[in-house]
Amino acid sequence: MVEREHDQEKAARLEKTWQGVPSQPLGGGNARSRLKFATTWWGARWLNALTSWADPLRLGRGRTYARAGRVLEMRMDVGAIYAQVQGSRPQPYRVRIEIKTFSDAEWDRIIEAMASQALYAAQLLNGEMPLDIETVFEAAGVHLFPSSEEDFYSDCTCPDWDPFCKHRAAVCYLVGERLDDDPFLLFLLRGRTKEQVLAALRAARAKRAGGASEGQTASPGAIPPDISPEAFWRLGPEAEGLEIHVRSPQIEMEVIKLLGDLTFAEDAARIEELAAIYRQVSRRALRLAFDESDVEG
Repeated sequence: MVEREHDQEKAARLEKTWQGVPSQPLGGGNARSRLKFATTWWGARWLNALTSWADPLRLGRGRTYARAGRVLEMRMDVGAIYAQVQGSRPQPYRVRIEIKTFSDAEWDRIIEAMASQALYAAQLLNGEMPLDIETVFEAAGVHLFPSSEEDFYSDCTCPDWDPFCKHRAAVCYLVGERLDDDPFLLFLLRGRTKEQVLAALRAARAKRAGGASEGQTASPGAIPPDISPEAFWRLGPEAEGLEIHVRSPQIEMEVIKLLGDLTFAEDAARIEELAAIYRQVSRRALRLAFDESDVEG
């Protein structure tokens, strides 16, 4: 009798939290063909973070549920995940998972730290999560991935009293799969949408660039203005230790991606044409760098 009342109380509480949930369906689908739910390092880090304190038996059942397509619906919102999981009863169980969001001040520190590294902006605009991104968040005094149970709260309408039942585990595995496709969902769970993060990142980069040009001063090794033209083009001792490394760009179309969305391109075909031109230019540059006969011809 007590357990039944507890189930009804949880169901009523979760029903209330689902009211007004924005429609952001990701769709559980049938994932039984997937041997792993996280193939990227950030997806795997998510699963490791959220399953490190869970019961291995429940985790195994959760994987089975996820592969069998028992997660019927899944929606992600700022700091929250909502899902329906088909269990042994006719009525699907409702799952809610909450992730602690960052404050505006914390996000300001994070954006400033990311803006100081041009490679971060380029990789994020390329849909990739920088490998050492966690160091940026740690420098701001927070963690991108849940680091303790204090960062994570979940509830389920099932009768299992364990804080991490198989239904919640199934949802976490499906979230790991979704993160593979869109790492920006990690930012959403921490309080900011992809558009908000990229807009703030571009603004911070523009502010840095403007500040550098306005307050630019001559460096200690700058050439004095009264130097003769002949001496200007003559190699000095500083050039002896100069090393030049020529390689393919680490990120394709990095300069374009740093500028933001390609509003001048009407469709994906135009963007692919531009990418093809960049590839040809890159190959030509490598040939010029390593084949002197090609330069002369």
